[in-house]
Formats: sequence, C-alpha cells, structure tokens
Amino acid sequence: MECRLRGRGGLTAKEQLMKIRLTRTDLLVLCEVVIWAAGASVMKYGLREIGPLAFATVRFLASAVLMVIWVPSSFWVAWPWSASRP
Repeated sequence: MECRLRGRGGLTAKEQLMKIRLTRTDLLVLCEVVIWAAGASVMKYGLREIGPLAFATVRFLASAVLMVIWVPSSFWVAWPWSASRP
C-alpha cells in the first residue's frame, strides 16, 4: 500500500525519502557520534586490561599518529601572517 499523501513540493513520503542525500558533513557527524559512543566501551575494556597511565599513553600516541596521517600537509606549513616581521 503506497502513501498517497502529498507533502512539500507535491511529493509522496516515499519520494521525499528517496531524495535525501547525505553530504560530507552528515557523514563526518555520523562518524563522530559512532566514535564518541564507542568510547565508553573502549575505556572500560582498556582499563580492565592495562593501568590508567599506560592506557592514557596509548590513547595519546594513537591520536597523534592519526592526526599526522589525516591532517593535510598544508596545515603544517607556516602561515604568512604568523611570520615575525622585521
């Protein structure tokens, strides 16, 4: 049974759902939510296996490696306005 109600633009509910397109921002927010939600489980498991200081060290090293990989190399170049002026 198909929905015959028409919404904005004269489209049925099914047609409106088919027109939804995820943008890059939507996907990045979705990734952020998944990573944030998994954090509690990872912390619980990690602290059960190793001590808090070792776990924090592993966390910071992993984030540093990911940052070096993901951040574009142009970010590490000195900006023209940050150079010291004579």
